[in-house]
Amino acid sequence: MGYNYAYEAPFGLTVADSMFFDESLMYISANFGYKSDQGRLDIEWIYGIAIAVNYRLRIPIGIGGNHIGKEGLEYTGSKNGVPQYEMSPLADWEHTFVIEAGVHTIIDDSFYLTATYRLKGLSRSGFSLGAGIVF
Repeated sequence: MGYNYAYEAPFGLTVADSMFFDESLMYISANFGYKSDQGRLDIEWIYGIAIAVNYRLRIPIGIGGNHIGKEGLEYTGSKNGVPQYEMSPLADWEHTFVIEAGVHTIIDDSFYLTATYRLKGLSRSGFSLGAGIVF
């Protein structure tokens, strides 16, 4: 379990479990971020497997989605001949398929570090960095 930072979605959590594997892990990662100056909400999630190379090194491979909600200007009429606008709540959403691959290493049997490359919709790139505790 740990913190996960993704490009454009800096607040994240990763949870993993060995399930029925000896050293490999199934994991889910969820991230979100909001840019008030752009009126943009980013939500990204990944479900994957971290394949064990040895006890200290795993290769995470996952699939998921990226969802971007954007606020827009909405015309509300005019006042004294001046047009009035309000921000509409996340009216437009973009949905994109995401795949990731990277490196996950265990340090001192208690902590882990991870880094992945994320390809979003075959046209945009991103990354994630994470750290956490091994139970």
